[in-house]
Parts: sequence; structure tokens; C-alpha cells
Amino acid sequence: MLITSERTVALRCPLCGRLNVHSFTVFDFGREHSLNFECSCGFGFLTITTTDFRDYVLQLPCLICENTHYIRIGHHELWESSIYQLTCPENKTVMGYIGDEKEIMTIVTEEAHDPDSIINDEGFSDYFKSPEIMYQVMKKLHAIADRGDLYCSCGHTDIDVEVYPDRLELHCAACHGLTIVYAENAEDLQAITEANVIELTEKGFTSIDSSAFRSRNGRNRRKADPVDNT
Repeated sequence: MLITSERTVALRCPLCGRLNVHSFTVFDFGREHSLNFECSCGFGFLTITTTDFRDYVLQLPCLICENTHYIRIGHHELWESSIYQLTCPENKTVMGYIGDEKEIMTIVTEEAHDPDSIINDEGFSDYFKSPEIMYQVMKKLHAIADRGDLYCSCGHTDIDVEVYPDRLELHCAACHGLTIVYAENAEDLQAITEANVIELTEKGFTSIDSSAFRSRNGRNRRKADPVDNT
């Protein structure tokens, strides 16, 4: 079998649902022998780590069971197999594929309309009310988090994100404070763009949306007032 230094991975982002197909080579591994993949929404959907280029550990958040999996594979499986299935250990469902680019693209084409396949795009593109706005809002949110400017006033930075068709809900894992970030239109995107820092209210509820813009156009959306759940 021909040994190649290039591989292609096909995985769906567990945050925004977008299908990612990326190619990489052995030369893309950095000094620490790790390789990170990000969706265009800013979410890291795969990390490949090796210490000796013989064994590899794949770290990937699972779209299916919502856990993070660590999958160990050998050099032969990664670089010499035509296709290697990435399977959820919890329920044995295929999460994605890694392997030869031509084989990957054949699978992507053949399974694009298969309702039982993770590659199937039907239902993902129309899940969000405004897909491109949602992707851009997610990207802005990740930029804020990466700077360390997303946190809760209770002092915790462990913020969970839940994705809905029109919004993102940010939950503090410690005090259960909640901030909703809306993502329906360009004004919602402008609102998150101008929010350089997002501080969740301790045990409270706030929102970031386009109400300030809409009120000027007579289309006011009710903006949630902070509340104290104590």
C-alpha cells in the first residue's frame, strides 16, 4: 500500500453543526507534536497529539453524546489506511472520517443526502434562522472567550454554551447565571461585535440583542432585565 504524508478529516462541528473537511500533512505538526483544527465558527473540533509519530491521540468533542472523546490510533491507522472511521465509544455511531482525500470526498458526496449519516447536510443548513449570522456571532463569541473576557461576576470562567436556532445561551456552571446572545440579523451581530467583554450576572439573567437598534426602527424586541434568583 502506498504510504502518504497527507490525510483528510471530515467532521461536523459539535457547536454550530457545520461540516468541516480539512487536509493536513505530517509536517503540520508543531514543536509540541500537536495539531489543532478549528471550525469557521471558531470552535476547536479536533486535536491530534503525538510524542513519537508512532502513536496518536485524537481529542474531539462529540456531536452525538456531547462528551469529549480521546481516541488512540497507530501510525498505520492514521497514515496508511484508506479510511478510518471515528466512532463514538458511547453508542458506536460514526462521528466522522479520516483518511485518503479522494475516499473522503467520495463518502461526503455519497452520504450528503443519507438521513442516517453524520455527513448528511439536510437539516443542518436550515436549523438556524440565519446560518451565516449565527456562524459570525459564534466566531465573535469565541474571540471574546479566547481573550479571557467571557466570565461570570461570581468569579468563575467555566461558561457552558447551548445553541438554538436564533440564539446562544451562556450558562455559568457555578452559580447558574444566564446570558442570551441573539443571532438572527446583522444588528444582533453588531451588538456582539460591540460587546468587548461579556460578564454574566451572578445568579441572574441578561441578554445581548438588537433591541437598541430595533427600537429606532419601531421594531422593539423586549430586552431581558437582570433579575436576582436568590
